[in-house]
Amino acid sequence: MSESKQRGSEWFRRAFEKVYLDLYAHRTDEAASQEVDKISTWTKVDAALSAPVLDLGCGNGRHAAAWSRKQLSVLGLDLSNDLIQEARARRLANVLFLEGDMRHLSFDSYFQLVTSLFTSFGYFEDDAEDLTVVVGVAKSLLPGGSFVLDFLNADYVRHHLVERSEERKKDLVVYQQRRITADGKRVEKTITMIRDDGWQREHRESVRLYNEQDLQEMMEEAGLVLDQRYGDFGGKPITPQSSRVILVAKKPEIRV
Repeated sequence: MSESKQRGSEWFRRAFEKVYLDLYAHRTDEAASQEVDKISTWTKVDAALSAPVLDLGCGNGRHAAAWSRKQLSVLGLDLSNDLIQEARARRLANVLFLEGDMRHLSFDSYFQLVTSLFTSFGYFEDDAEDLTVVVGVAKSLLPGGSFVLDFLNADYVRHHLVERSEERKKDLVVYQQRRITADGKRVEKTITMIRDDGWQREHRESVRLYNEQDLQEMMEEAGLVLDQRYGDFGGKPITPQSSRVILVAKKPEIRV
């Protein structure tokens, strides 16, 4: 695939502009704080360590703000310039926000924790690129460090897909059409947004439907070891009725 054709198919280069914050306004700072509290418990992240946290797909910095309040240093990475600018406007202590591509991580044993939250994974057309992300995460972690992946439950999505919806968010009406691709490997959405002043915008989203076993195998191939698994941030087990798959993996300690 040529670079220009590949870039044209990369829907995420257009989807996460500033209007994204209106679309997902229900994702609040308060909820992010609760999720960070739970992740802290699961991973035993330690503010006393000099090693920072890497928030992949950090968006407008909700989770980075929660880590900052816990006195942790954070690097937030996101491809969206709009969302990075929103995140920087928070002026958080001990937090650096960078615009960048998660496929090109260049850190070596640097972070005590890497997070990928709210389905910030599975966007790429080629499965090998998703594996590249996980390999980069593993390389970026200190021995004994943790990777927390919060992903959709593929089987739940397949069985509970709402094909069409309409919702008003203040002055914005959002129409969404959803489908599972013919090969069953991806869930795709077409989102049309219309403001009361006549402004209109449409974009597509497409996410790979990895199941729990797929994700575990990817982590193991990258050299990580699955440590914990949950169906939500309340710590419930994964079941067919769980809308989320949250995996906590560890980078093995160095044995001498």
